Amino acid sequence: MKTEIIEEDSKKDIYKSSRVLYWIECAFEYLINILCGGAFLAKLTGAVGISDGMTAIMTSIVSFAALAQFASIYISHRAPVKRFVIPIMFISHALMAGMFLLPFIGGGGTVAAIFFITFLVARFMVSSIAAVKVTWFFNLVPDNKRGAFAAIANGSSLVAGTVFSLVAGFVIDEFEAAGNLEGAFLTLSLCILAFAAINLLTLLFSKEKPYANSSDKKEKISESFKSLLKNKNYMGLFVVQVLVSVAGGIAMPFFGTYQINELGFTVSFVAIITAIQSTVKLLSVTVFGKISLNKSHRSIILTALPLIGLSYFIAIFTAPQNGSVLYPIFIIVFYIGLGGYNVSDTNILLATVPEAQQTSALSLNAAASGVITFFTTVAASPLIEFMQSRGNEIFGFTVYAQQILSVFASLLYFAAAICMKALVKTSENRT
Repeated sequence: MKTEIIEEDSKKDIYKSSRVLYWIECAFEYLINILCGGAFLAKLTGAVGISDGMTAIMTSIVSFAALAQFASIYISHRAPVKRFVIPIMFISHALMAGMFLLPFIGGGGTVAAIFFITFLVARFMVSSIAAVKVTWFFNLVPDNKRGAFAAIANGSSLVAGTVFSLVAGFVIDEFEAAGNLEGAFLTLSLCILAFAAINLLTLLFSKEKPYANSSDKKEKISESFKSLLKNKNYMGLFVVQVLVSVAGGIAMPFFGTYQINELGFTVSFVAIITAIQSTVKLLSVTVFGKISLNKSHRSIILTALPLIGLSYFIAIFTAPQNGSVLYPIFIIVFYIGLGGYNVSDTNILLATVPEAQQTSALSLNAAASGVITFFTTVAASPLIEFMQSRGNEIFGFTVYAQQILSVFASLLYFAAAICMKALVKTSENRT
């Protein structure tokens, strides 16, 4: 049943502690995501006999799983939502911890299949409550402070992630040097369980705005979608989201194995790069978060997208002979742009659609983005296999598939910026 938020009569800010708990929740969820992606995932999939191409596809499953966000629309009509969010989140994290124990069973097709299914189920569960969790907490924040709120949420995650990535990277290298990679996986599994427990506590103690039935203001899910399709600014944002999704799926999922296998980075060096990217993104979201208090989210995105496009232009020229220099530069420029984009992408959507349609809009965007990103990665995956089969040579020149894919990613991000400029004319409330 469609519900509406009851306005609080009291001026007392009873949700301050919940906003702080959300920042903590974001940080520990981010730590779990770090371990279940990038070089850490590549190391784990290698141990159970999963190929580079399949690893990239698994990375993009995180995006494809966003299809499950349609479940958030159903949950949003069954307030209070925390009774759904909490158990689903914890079970998904427990499954992720279990993945790191699979190397103890061994490798081969059966274990790889179990790994794939576990990963898929866990990611779908997380995605099923993602949109409703965002609306739960963002509705505890005044409209004009949401940019700063998002910046702090990103910042808290990045600070925790920077420290943890460095430690985890060196721990894995030490275990691997001692010939005890299984010990590293056991340690990381226990870390995920500990982080999941803390994440659980933050959600348990967070408040949710009270809801009441509103029979006179019901809006069916189908009506919500029809309203969104008539909203020109939202449809413009949707086009931008499609382009960003294709760009995000065409190259980045292949950079995890690229760092390890082609560029020859150690896990500890990858951890250093992760620390750099976290620091850069922290500074970026902090700066853009402050800018958002006075500037529109549209203008921030128009700055962020070309920066991301520029970063992929740098990636075109990144190869083993210069990777230790150019790859960090690529990461720095990329995360400056991504920091700005993350501050404003959700907020501009919330400013563009009415509150009653926000969960539907978030879910539709995420689901479309996820499916597009996933199938883009699947479509690009054969190029990786083809280039590797040729010894990464074309017409006598050494060229890596990731360099070719970066060309397309760069062009797509610039195209997204052009569409943002032309199609989205939203007027945001800066008071």
